[in-house]
Amino acid sequence: MYETQTFNGKTDATGTHYLELDFKAQGDPENGPQPYSVFAYGTVMDVNRQSWTSSAALLVHPADVYIGLRTPGYFVERGAPLDVDFIVTDLDGNPAEGREVVITAGILDWKFKDGNWVEEVVDVQTCSLLSTPEPDTCSFETPLGGSYQITALVTDELGRKNQSRITRWVSGGKQPPSRSIAQEDVTLIPDKDEYQPGDTAKILVQSPFSPAEGLLTVTRSGILYTTRFTIEDGTATLNIPIEEEYIPNLNIQVDLVGSTPRTSDDGETLDNIPPRPAFASGQMTLNIPPQQRTLSLQLMPAQTTLEPGGETNLTVLVKDANGLPVSDAELAVVVVDEAILALTNYQMKDPLSIFYGARSSYLSSNYGRASIILANPQALARQANTDSLLFAASPAATEAPAMAAEALPQTGGGGDGFPPGAAIDVRSNFNPLATFEPTVRTWVQWGGSGVHSTAR
Repeated sequence: MYETQTFNGKTDATGTHYLELDFKAQGDPENGPQPYSVFAYGTVMDVNRQSWTSSAALLVHPADVYIGLRTPGYFVERGAPLDVDFIVTDLDGNPAEGREVVITAGILDWKFKDGNWVEEVVDVQTCSLLSTPEPDTCSFETPLGGSYQITALVTDELGRKNQSRITRWVSGGKQPPSRSIAQEDVTLIPDKDEYQPGDTAKILVQSPFSPAEGLLTVTRSGILYTTRFTIEDGTATLNIPIEEEYIPNLNIQVDLVGSTPRTSDDGETLDNIPPRPAFASGQMTLNIPPQQRTLSLQLMPAQTTLEPGGETNLTVLVKDANGLPVSDAELAVVVVDEAILALTNYQMKDPLSIFYGARSSYLSSNYGRASIILANPQALARQANTDSLLFAASPAATEAPAMAAEALPQTGGGGDGFPPGAAIDVRSNFNPLATFEPTVRTWVQWGGSGVHSTAR
């Protein structure tokens, strides 16, 4: 939310006016310090009531140091240590030594409060160190799966604090329950931002319910292949080989089906109630930039400065992605007047973006479970109890068996209503299709028309 203030004043004899600003801390200075921006717009008006406006932007830092966080990957397997590298720098990016650093890591657990599911940080682990000129590491245990919120607080020489925060994932964990059959979300976490041919992408799949049956669909201008998998403890790791023909991207979709316990209005799990159906889906794009197909150019003019009408020679060196010279490469050399070029705002486009544009998935999915209407389980239980009490209190409930017994014919011999030794016809044809006519023609009779079909 933006806060706006307006000030009026007059310039002095030198044409200058000064405005003093006092900056207040944003957020909780002890636990949630945040930087913020100040945008200033100034308008000056002359005696002819003509106005000129200018603007400036200021970045207000909560402290004179910042802390950066980094992990080897976006997720780890449950039980493996979660290593967090950190470094403290000043506002110019120079390492700051001897600053107090406190890094905490806690599991984001779902809690039901005020009618909504919210995430709270529980089982917090703390690591306290002093900053060094080189990156240092804090290691945290991961006995439970789920999302881990990592928060780092650093204090400068004046006691002011600054904060950085990231989220990482550990296999396992749970998602908030839902009472509807609406499509839920599958969380997909890749191990890297980009991939190259020959890599294997590791995708951590977090399911909102467990166990679940899953289907991985890999697409790129159509379906490449599908793979079925099973989730037992809330998460699974999928391995996707990256091949050269997948440049510049792959699209993946994960669909899950299963069941989950029913919950009441206050979020409590209902006992003795059958679970409800559940389904979820998630999509993401794996970026595979064409680095192996990118050439680097080095331009070396014989003279860097020329007079009007002068001439020079240009030497162009072309190298491939491995840094080796490329022979017989086709080049386009353009020499223009930069002043004229600036007038037209002409921008040279990267040809790689044209030859290797992002490929769509061309995949559309329809889900039958989205048509299921979920009733209130408590209302169903109350209705079942009511029907049971009404049935027990009805006179017909006790008289019906006797009446049925009297209605049976007494044929003698067998007490089951069939003559002694009579064979019972057992149905052997269970085909539900009574009629199948692949070619049906209309016929005319008595001045009318109809469709003739024979029941079998």
